[in-house]
Amino acid sequence: MMKLVVALTSLMLLTAALAAADTKREGVGGISVRVRGFQSNAGVAVCALFKKDGWLQPGKGQPRKVAIHDRRASCEFASVPYGTYAIAAFHDEDGDGEFDKRLGIPVESYCFSNRATPRRMRPPSFDAAKFEHGRAHTDQACELR
Repeated sequence: MMKLVVALTSLMLLTAALAAADTKREGVGGISVRVRGFQSNAGVAVCALFKKDGWLQPGKGQPRKVAIHDRRASCEFASVPYGTYAIAAFHDEDGDGEFDKRLGIPVESYCFSNRATPRRMRPPSFDAAKFEHGRAHTDQACELR
């Protein structure tokens, strides 16, 4: 009988621990993206938060437009479910909401999370830019190029 009580107690404790772990995995938190390296305070900073299946596809990211102060900007994403994400950001100097290019070459500064860099005139892969978000608040830094 005593073995049964110990086994049931252990099972209850294990179940409670697993439930707590599931709650943590399914939580939400904020993501702050600090963007630096602006050449001026003109225009706005545009940041977008992406999941893998929508990486850099129009309309698939969660965009933010924020003012630039002292050549820095901070984009805030609230109540983001825990998971794997990537950030793309750029300096929209003319405020037209578009990432401007001339002959396919960017004319506005840009950056990606995890210091990911373009390769062979193509944007980095999601895997190169990804980061894990799994706590109440995640900070990401992005340096424009």
